[in-house]
Amino acid sequence: IKTVIQLSTDGFEPDIVLFLDTPVETARSRKGDNNPDHFDKKDLDFYTRTRDGYITVAMDKTNWNTIDGTEQPRMIANKIWEKIEPLI
Repeated sequence: IKTVIQLSTDGFEPDIVLFLDTPVETARSRKGDNNPDHFDKKDLDFYTRTRDGYITVAMDKTNWNTIDGTEQPRMIANKIWEKIEPLI
């Protein structure tokens, strides 16, 4: 995960990163089966390892904020706003 982030950001370090941590089963059920892409066809282990990687990165970075992705959308939106409003 760290390598993918490094390659995709070219070393840019944002002021804040919001990580919506959602269990794999919950995320997949919300996604639905409409127009599956390459990643939708991956097995559960792939998603579990990917989530674990993001959790590890989030624990190591001070600019990463983890938000519980199992909350209701309005609660998630409020928590996001609480994090970004001071930066605006």
